[in-house]
Amino acid sequence: MLRNLLLPLSILIFALASCSDSEKTDGMVTTSNTIKVESPNGTTDSSFIGVQLSKKELENKFPELVDLARKELAAASGLDLTDLKFDLADEDKVLDTLIANLSFQYLGRDAELNREDMRELSRGMIGIYSMAEGKVYVSLDNFEWLTDVMEMPSSFTKEVLFAVIAHEGGHAIADRKYGLVELIKGADGDGELMAANAIIEGYAQYIARDICAKTNMTKGIEGMTELITTVPNLDDPVAKMQIAVMVQQFAFGYVDGESFLNAVVAAKGKAGLDQAFANPPISRAYINNPDWYLDPNRRPGADYQVDVALDLFDEAFSDHELTTNRQDFDKGLLRTAASALPEEAREEYVDTVIQTRLSLGMAGGVRDQQLAICALHHCKSIDHAVRFVELSRQLVAAKEEMLKDSATKITESEMGDVDQPGFSGFKLIQTIDVGGSKVGTQTVQIIKGDLVCEMTLVNLEMPQDEMVQLAFDMLDKATSAE
Repeated sequence: MLRNLLLPLSILIFALASCSDSEKTDGMVTTSNTIKVESPNGTTDSSFIGVQLSKKELENKFPELVDLARKELAAASGLDLTDLKFDLADEDKVLDTLIANLSFQYLGRDAELNREDMRELSRGMIGIYSMAEGKVYVSLDNFEWLTDVMEMPSSFTKEVLFAVIAHEGGHAIADRKYGLVELIKGADGDGELMAANAIIEGYAQYIARDICAKTNMTKGIEGMTELITTVPNLDDPVAKMQIAVMVQQFAFGYVDGESFLNAVVAAKGKAGLDQAFANPPISRAYINNPDWYLDPNRRPGADYQVDVALDLFDEAFSDHELTTNRQDFDKGLLRTAASALPEEAREEYVDTVIQTRLSLGMAGGVRDQQLAICALHHCKSIDHAVRFVELSRQLVAAKEEMLKDSATKITESEMGDVDQPGFSGFKLIQTIDVGGSKVGTQTVQIIKGDLVCEMTLVNLEMPQDEMVQLAFDMLDKATSAE
């Protein structure tokens, strides 16, 4: 399982600090096919997943499951896979392989992969395909640990294990047919990288689901996917939100990637798979909206100068030596960010937006992190933009209420209206107590037509009137005919 690591802590802080919440990814953010994360907390029907086995029993069944998977993978791909190796591995081998795989993603970038930080991620990986070695590793220790942490022990079955083997074998097929390293190296920026990752994971899911269906193990692929997409029940709402953001990030490739490829295959047949690898989508916006990928002219908002407007935002903080990037934000992340709202209001909030484009600037470490975040939300209509801001106001109060029972608390909060000709919205100043450390945040959210400019600063100083004026300038630039 190749998982992309993108700013989960920063997104969490933004989710808590801003009244609305849009995740930050590359191109204008879209809101279509995304997962809805639930928390079954051990309620999985064991008859659906299969018969729970011991680790020793799964170890004994591993060779026959590999033989069956290799046979089906070869039949599905038309490739000779007799040399494809599947080995049981310990936790450290999975970690080493993860770091090696991620090194291809960060090749040529100023990024350091901390081994211990990666260890937490690798523990949740039952299997992994090594792009450097061209072989698959499976960890029963990680499998057992994950089902225990997720309180889903009934998923510890041969069916789920078979699905993992088939999924990782799908990566091997894609590597031999299309070249995974080349695909990753060809991605320019985090947005394209996330889209490429969705193609990689979506293809593996596509292959594994087909093989599981042919071997009467569909419950295995469903069980494996549930392990990936489930957020465990936690008492602390902040911790739960943080994990939910991570789950949305990780699950995006598996769920939305598979959905994207299904749509492309439905439109173009199996040749659509070749096209997706030869001409991969350039942002997660296209993953969520495969009709935009199939016909780019169908993407709305072509007349808006969104990136030019975001350039103004980046320039305003150019003296702060922030590391910046542009990203798209999808419905799943909007939904997670708005989780403090009642379900009906949350779904309405998500449904108002067509797409979101974001700029994120970061500096400092976990304790002293500075963030400059701006999201341009393209809403369905002027009325939808107004409703989005109304719901964002409600979200401010809902988060304050939610955090009363958390170690993270909003200790000060002052909101004011913005109402000038052609513009409306609000401005917000908050102080957040994060484990005894005070974090200052300020947010403005301004409407012009069907566009909403949402701007949040964390541990950065700017007079709020200047923030409001910057939002005005950005909205004017975005809607100009230049």
